[in-house]
Amino acid sequence: MVRRRVRLARWQRVVLLAGVAILGVVACTRTWSEPPERAEVEAWRLGGEVVAYEVFGREPHIVFRRGDGRVVFGHLKLDWTSIEWPPAPRWQLSGHFVGIFATDGPASVGVSRCWPDDDRPRPEAGEVEDWLARCDGPAVVFGQINDPRIVVLEVGDGVWSERHRVAAPGFIVQADELSEGATRFRFLDEVGAVVWETER
Repeated sequence: MVRRRVRLARWQRVVLLAGVAILGVVACTRTWSEPPERAEVEAWRLGGEVVAYEVFGREPHIVFRRGDGRVVFGHLKLDWTSIEWPPAPRWQLSGHFVGIFATDGPASVGVSRCWPDDDRPRPEAGEVEDWLARCDGPAVVFGQINDPRIVVLEVGDGVWSERHRVAAPGFIVQADELSEGATRFRFLDEVGAVVWETER
């Protein structure tokens, strides 16, 4: 049996190579654009312990306890022009943070009423209310949990209108009712007994 060698014309080789390159870029982009797993984020050198990690939609959010005694809520963004080696897209902290002091009590609560990826400049004195009024999306409630009995966070103002499952060592939840002024929070155990309550 005689095997014939197939020779591609130059334009056919160019088209084939271009197709392979496009498929490679698409495959890599899909891989890079997937939010990292919590274990991967915990391996990063953040200068503190990761106490909570959640992905809302495709937006990764993180809470970590820094060595200076603060609990910090932040957001990860995909940096397409990373200067690190090798030069490839990678997830990094956005640089927009909201922090609260760490506590030795049962739990702590912080609120971010604007998404941390908001590119608008931070408000000047006297402009806070107008700035908050233009915020998009629900507020984010975050914090640490030190009491292992805590399994539920309730959010409300007189009426407890939202319930979220939480667990030690920390939490991140979206709270729709906060946009309407709810500022009270209470933490419950498995049978519904209040372990700790606070307001902001």
